[in-house]
Amino acid sequence: MPPSIRIASYNVLADAYINPAWYTHVDPSVLDRAWRWPALARRIAGLQADVVCLQEVEPACFAVLSEALEPFGLTGVFARKGQGRPDGCATFHRAASVSLIEQRTLYFSDAMDGGAASGHIALICVFDSCLGPLHVAGTHLRWAPDDSARESHIGWRQVRALFEAGIDARSGDWLICGDLNGTSESAPLVELARSGFVDAFATLPQATCNPNQRTKRIDYILHGGNLSAIPDRLPMIDDQTSLPSLSEPSDHLPILATLHRL
Repeated sequence: MPPSIRIASYNVLADAYINPAWYTHVDPSVLDRAWRWPALARRIAGLQADVVCLQEVEPACFAVLSEALEPFGLTGVFARKGQGRPDGCATFHRAASVSLIEQRTLYFSDAMDGGAASGHIALICVFDSCLGPLHVAGTHLRWAPDDSARESHIGWRQVRALFEAGIDARSGDWLICGDLNGTSESAPLVELARSGFVDAFATLPQATCNPNQRTKRIDYILHGGNLSAIPDRLPMIDDQTSLPSLSEPSDHLPILATLHRL
């Protein structure tokens, strides 16, 4: 078997963003952090991934996840968004299979027309692995309508900030993982594809969430041209699927792919 790394991305749903009015179709007990945060840890551990990029992680949730995942050999780093936002990004790695070499936080300079920056970030980690160095940017792009013009789409400006920070599909072994808040037709995803990033789920496109009971695919694992990816099939969901649920403690599904070197 050729060497491989399993990488996952998961929007865990920040408590701060749970408005009960948006989840009237959901059993209220699955929105309670006393149940949901340990359930998130169990779901993450069950992925058996070597690297896990998380979005919408609050500091208290990160503390719970860190303690619960340590027995499974997973160690995490966390970066909070700016502008007073309650959540951030976290990346966990399995120390037995990859080593964290470096981490840094990129705060997007995405202000437009004299406004304030969004506070959104990318948590960038460099790992030593059986595939050689892996550069992983975990991020949560800001939402804008898919039909927004490119220059006015805040997610597109955030993607451009990633490129300006040296994230390049053609240079090194880069991955971008996260909730990119757009379909493959949106300006950020079109720009990422144009630059050479490959959608790990391009051959297996499946819905990853259904906020407000509207099924979407907005979570991605993108990789550079030096790697190939085999995606794991996701549970099937539709507009009527209750998320969160007893089996899925977020309104997003975790996505997982196995990476090989070409």
